[in-house]
Amino acid sequence: IQQEQIGLNKEKDRKRKQNRRGFKRKESYENFTFLGVNAAGLASKLDTFDHTLKSTKTKIFFVQEVKQQSTGNINTEYLKNYHLFELVRKEERVSGGGLMIGVDREFQALQVRKGDNEVECLSVVVSVPGVDIRAVCGYGPQRRDSARRKSLFWDYLDKEVQLAEANNQLLIIQMDSN
Repeated sequence: IQQEQIGLNKEKDRKRKQNRRGFKRKESYENFTFLGVNAAGLASKLDTFDHTLKSTKTKIFFVQEVKQQSTGNINTEYLKNYHLFELVRKEERVSGGGLMIGVDREFQALQVRKGDNEVECLSVVVSVPGVDIRAVCGYGPQRRDSARRKSLFWDYLDKEVQLAEANNQLLIIQMDSN
């Protein structure tokens, strides 16, 4: 399990913004926790996962290898606090895989892109006061995969970088890149 904190408030002095009724303080987040994990099957680890989310006060989480046959099957009491976005492998002959991004419900979140069996990536934009964050979860191609499949994966990530720059968004890429 990886856990990172990023400072989203570039102005340490918490500048105040004037509105027509006077001054108001801009809402900001000094510490913003996100969590990334390759679960190798999340269903059997839900109690531990819930405990980790709760104890770390995670705002965004990323999971690779959820290993579910369809979306909407991962439910716990604490996960109700998150917007959940999932990508499930569709090929019957390919077992495992699957991605999930969870975003704390205090923020607006929108799925903006997703891959497929060839490109296992999922992208969500999270609106935090003062900034948008482009959150990307990916499961990289295996060594034995074709050059075409590898190229498609890295092209997807390159496009995410371009889109984040073009839209003035912060970018988090969390992945199992093998």
